[in-house]
Amino acid sequence: MKHIGLFIIVFLIGCASPPPFQKAKINGMYEILGAQIYSPNERGWYVIQHSLNKIAFGTIPSASDSAVAGVNLFSVKEFEKDRDLLVFIISERSKNDDPERWINRDIENKFITFKGNSCFSYKSLVEDHQSKSRSTKSFQYYHTIGNICRHPANKNTAIQVEVSYRADSIEIPISVELIAAKFINSLELLNNEVR
Repeated sequence: MKHIGLFIIVFLIGCASPPPFQKAKINGMYEILGAQIYSPNERGWYVIQHSLNKIAFGTIPSASDSAVAGVNLFSVKEFEKDRDLLVFIISERSKNDDPERWINRDIENKFITFKGNSCFSYKSLVEDHQSKSRSTKSFQYYHTIGNICRHPANKNTAIQVEVSYRADSIEIPISVELIAAKFINSLELLNNEVR
């Protein structure tokens, strides 16, 4: 009888706990204001954030690694020329507001045209010395691969598409690089109203 009572208590606690993140559709189309994107084409991805101007997909973190893929629409200062805006964003991104946490290892920025839009692509590798993961290491490596573009519907808006990978190992798996390339290339900028 004690076991049945314990089972009922555990069952009720399980029912009262919040549900986990919603599973992402495999290669499913999602939309935010000004853009649409396809979720990663692999199992094990979840929608961890979805709002009017942002969507993020994540994997369940292990003790040693995790991945996040996302799109973020954000306001920027008014610049007449696309290049000036992108240079400004690059300079802001290069500032390290927390040098005790982040140590930059490698940062690459390259100006590109992405589907007819002015952008820059980036790859970075930093050490995160205050990671909140379950890793037993003193720090983790944090990789980012992405693009930031001026949005064609509003010159005071930029859009970022990025895949990040946090791990104990300095190497980024080829599978993550392939996921990043496909995810980034699936981004479509829409000419609907972008505030």
